[in-house]
Amino acid sequence: MARTDVVIVGGGPSGAYCALKLAEAGFSLVLLEAGPRGRYKPCAGGVSPKSLSLLPELPDELVEAKVDVPKIFSRGAQLTMKLPDSYGVMVYRTGFDQWLRDLAASAGAQVLHEARAEDIRITGDGVHVIYSGGSVEGRALVGAFGLNTRMFKILGLKPPKTVLAVQKELKLRPEVLEDIRGTLEIYMDSRLSRHGYAWIFPKSEGASVGILDMPKRGKGLMEKLSWFIREHPVASGKLEGAEETHIGGVCLSADLIPDEPLREPFGDRFLLVGDAAGLADPMTWEGLSYALTSAKLAAEVLVGALEEDRLEKAALARYSALLREELLEPEIWPGAKLADMIYDLKPDLFDAALDALLAMAHEDEELRAALRWMISKEKPHKEVLRVVSGKRFRLIRRLGFVKALRLLLAGKER
Repeated sequence: MARTDVVIVGGGPSGAYCALKLAEAGFSLVLLEAGPRGRYKPCAGGVSPKSLSLLPELPDELVEAKVDVPKIFSRGAQLTMKLPDSYGVMVYRTGFDQWLRDLAASAGAQVLHEARAEDIRITGDGVHVIYSGGSVEGRALVGAFGLNTRMFKILGLKPPKTVLAVQKELKLRPEVLEDIRGTLEIYMDSRLSRHGYAWIFPKSEGASVGILDMPKRGKGLMEKLSWFIREHPVASGKLEGAEETHIGGVCLSADLIPDEPLREPFGDRFLLVGDAAGLADPMTWEGLSYALTSAKLAAEVLVGALEEDRLEKAALARYSALLREELLEPEIWPGAKLADMIYDLKPDLFDAALDALLAMAHEDEELRAALRWMISKEKPHKEVLRVVSGKRFRLIRRLGFVKALRLLLAGKER
């Protein structure tokens, strides 16, 4: 049976990036990826400037589009913004994830594809992972298995709350591709979702088009996505004549995204990263920057723990402290407060509040910048929250007395 320093379960960005960092530090590891090479992953494919700052330079062939003009559409308003000195890119996760796994392999990691973890056993002496095709022993485990409920159960953990996303890959007309070049479009409209949004994220020949909401509203998401594509007053004009296309063999997909962080994403001899740690933006549900950051922090903690041979839960608790410092306090907790201000309001209040917010942003440069930061991650959510909170009384005045009173007294419809 193989013996290694670290076993990583899951070969998405968090697992592959953690493998890369540990291999670069000189540790032996096995990365278990359940899918084949180039497998499809449901994802809109946005890579923010923050994520780009953490990654090695992306190969040109992975970049489907460069974007520096985020747009937000509410039911009755629209806001166009421009990143002043940076840009994000669009990728398909088929190639992006494989690139990261190949980087880890080049650095010395043993990467196994079609190696689905089936069981994990943790003892005082190490970890033992049984996977389809074999087994491996290690000194420590990194869980990068996404929202795999079986893995949570094996580790004695409760999975995080989630949202549900559905997405189609479409090929667009050439004139539409030219029109949306450099943009990413977010649609916040009660007819689509009150705990999320719909999106059009451009690619070189088409776009990833999707919608997300709470799982209990999932039964209607496919119908809402179809309405968005065919009948939405703005989006349907851009998507008219679009043809379904397949990326990695997939056109229509659905996936869960975490909606809250785990309280303790660590234990004796294991750390959880990315989606498995419940890490996603509470406002936009972007997860890549959090996946990469958590992977970096997990590798940092494991380097010290492996060198000192201190892998018990108390020794690994430093990981939780680093997450709090780099993600929870500046990003996730303020982001959750932002989300609570707007999501799950009754439909007319949801639309009215968003219309008023975007209209104010046209006149208010500081607010416009804050809404841009929310998407681009140029600044953390604590700064976005500071700015938006400071505009609440202006928002109330713009809404008018009756709607403002209802907004202040409104309960949530979850």
